[in-house]
Amino acid sequence: MRGLDKGEQNDTTEGVCIMAFYDSFRKKTKKDKVAIPIEKNSASQVQDVKTTFTENLKFIHKDTYAPGEIQKLFAITENQTCISIGEVNFPTGEIVVADPLSYLYRPEYSHPLNHAIVTKSCPVYLSVCQTSAMGPRIVAAKLNITAKDAVRYEIAMPKGKTIEQYNEPGVLVGFGVDAGMGCFCDKITADEYSAFILEWHKKNPDMNHYDDYFAALFAESYHAQPNVQREGGDFIIWSIPETGNRIAMFASGLGDGFYKSLWGFDKDNQICELVIPFINPELFTTTLSERPKKQFHIAGSDVKELLNWKGASGCFATDRIVVDGCKVGYMYREKPDEDRPDSGWRFFSGDESDEYANNPDNVGVYHVNTIANYDQDIIPFLNSPYGSAFGRDKNGAFQKEVL
Repeated sequence: MRGLDKGEQNDTTEGVCIMAFYDSFRKKTKKDKVAIPIEKNSASQVQDVKTTFTENLKFIHKDTYAPGEIQKLFAITENQTCISIGEVNFPTGEIVVADPLSYLYRPEYSHPLNHAIVTKSCPVYLSVCQTSAMGPRIVAAKLNITAKDAVRYEIAMPKGKTIEQYNEPGVLVGFGVDAGMGCFCDKITADEYSAFILEWHKKNPDMNHYDDYFAALFAESYHAQPNVQREGGDFIIWSIPETGNRIAMFASGLGDGFYKSLWGFDKDNQICELVIPFINPELFTTTLSERPKKQFHIAGSDVKELLNWKGASGCFATDRIVVDGCKVGYMYREKPDEDRPDSGWRFFSGDESDEYANNPDNVGVYHVNTIANYDQDIIPFLNSPYGSAFGRDKNGAFQKEVL
């Protein structure tokens, strides 16, 4: 639902999806229309990624966590930080944790947790790490219920169930994610959100509540804090228009899956926090010296909404465009695999060598609107069908070419 890198995924892990997505990239030059594939990831590289994601799944599906394990998730290091994104109010004290784009508005999936709180407003903290291959990712989310420190953690159960019923047949513990998002809110806010979404779709029957409503709000969040989230935005605090009750929405680490939340108890055995672990950062983080950050020709805060784009929004573009600031000299659109958030567009300045284009460090995945900001001349051609190709002539005008 959320489009590039944040939408509904297939059954593979997001990291493997990205590798496969990248492997679909092809370079076609004016001199040679034969597709030249980007070099495939070696079997050992693919196995390394699968092993890493398998280890992460083991981490987020543990039955018990030592306090030190959770504290590490929110530690501040050279490649990890912790930010406050605002407060969420709890009129009833019953907390709901769900995917806000796929499930929160569906009452059968928005059940409250087994403990209610008396605190009426709680700050939300997100731990963000710089991953080696996927940019900034949310490691964990925390609802700070009191100012006391947690000395033990316990799996949060659904309302009406106790920890003694954990792992009993028929007891579903945790929440599913199909749009790459999680949230914290009150039960009454979840009910109000359900009514809001239902009414919004009645008024906008042909629209998508992410693409046509929430996407702009996430984009504003990105422009305000571009260093701690991916392009397009990873978190917002949103209020129900009629009541002002608030929901914290945030990206779920590596994307879709099934996640658990944990109650934190202080030394007096009172609940002091609620935590959702998404990533074991030790498996994914890197220092900036290991992975230099690209200096984009256009700052993220300067990217304007130029397109009313529908559907998969991902595209490939080389650094000759987004870093060096060159105009698009050659572009083509191939039919992507259906399970990837890929528009099919590939953009080149036209002077890239095969060696340059075959180096993954010189190519990135972007929203089509971002590349339109680099070169608005491409906009009239973006709705061209799969199999289309265009190159500039000697006068700088795009001409149709045979793919």
